[in-house]
Amino acid sequence: MLRRHLPPALAALLAAALLAGCGADGPRRVLPAAGVLAPELHIVTSVLECDPGAHVYCGSDLVVAGPSIVTSAYELRGMQSRALDEADWKRVTGQAKRQFAAASPDGKVYLSYATAGDELLAVADGTVKRPRAIVRALREAVARDRPVLSVSLTPGP
Repeated sequence: MLRRHLPPALAALLAAALLAGCGADGPRRVLPAAGVLAPELHIVTSVLECDPGAHVYCGSDLVVAGPSIVTSAYELRGMQSRALDEADWKRVTGQAKRQFAAASPDGKVYLSYATAGDELLAVADGTVKRPRAIVRALREAVARDRPVLSVSLTPGP
């Protein structure tokens, strides 16, 4: 499911409505509203994907941007890191070398994030997989020299 340029609350509401038919026996789901994003960040692109494997779950991949005065993806990464620290998320190891990650205080949500450039390098070397819409949005941001982060939300262990 691809949504572009929707306010975060509307994107989360649409995703929840689409999943309402899954019922209690459906997969574990992690929607953007379930994660902590720095208040300055907004969702540019959001993709909800489900893994039908042995431990069925649905996770969200996002591309987020900040205020227009922010000129560096590293500033955005710092904003996100501070928001997670303030919400008492536990820092954990990311999937890729330059990826930051954290687990929610209750351990139910795993969030990873990286600058667009770092995430595209991890995708290119096969360390992480991201939906095509996310990769396309990251490439567009890099081409336009627009600072964004790639964020992934999945159920915790």
